[in-house]
Amino acid sequence: GYGEYAQSGGADESAPLSLFQSFPRCQPCGTAGPYLGDMALPLCDATFAVIDVETTGFDPSVDRVVEVACAVVRDGKETDAYSSLINPGRSIPAAASAVHHLTNRHVQNAPLLGDVRPKLAAMCAGAIVVAHNARFDLGFLPFLADRPVVCSMRLAMRVLPDAPNYKNQVLRYYLD
Repeated sequence: GYGEYAQSGGADESAPLSLFQSFPRCQPCGTAGPYLGDMALPLCDATFAVIDVETTGFDPSVDRVVEVACAVVRDGKETDAYSSLINPGRSIPAAASAVHHLTNRHVQNAPLLGDVRPKLAAMCAGAIVVAHNARFDLGFLPFLADRPVVCSMRLAMRVLPDAPNYKNQVLRYYLD
């Protein structure tokens, strides 16, 4: 993903990522990049909790999570990871299954979101939450709303203006 691209040298002075060229080099790692706003924390010192959800639809007031994943990244390395199917307590519409390929049969014996909430909250404690289209994912995980957040889709729009679109799979191949 984007973080791997930046760590592999894509964010150096000669790279076309003009967003990074205007920032001083981080000490002690030497990578060009921003500090995280009011936290005055260099990116290389930050802990990130990268989250993703699959849902029964688009509206958090009526739709529910059917799968959740979280990976914690420190010093550019994954230090913890967790994923679980989630019983949404309602049927998964065919249109949603067509997107994520999860069906009612997959989630019928899965835990409820409330059951995995403590694990997710603990993984995100002290971390910057990263999500692709963060507004969507955090709409379904409101218990993480008080954490600092980076939206990787908005970041991609800013640093990769020539990408054909900003869906995860498109960016994956665009950056390959």
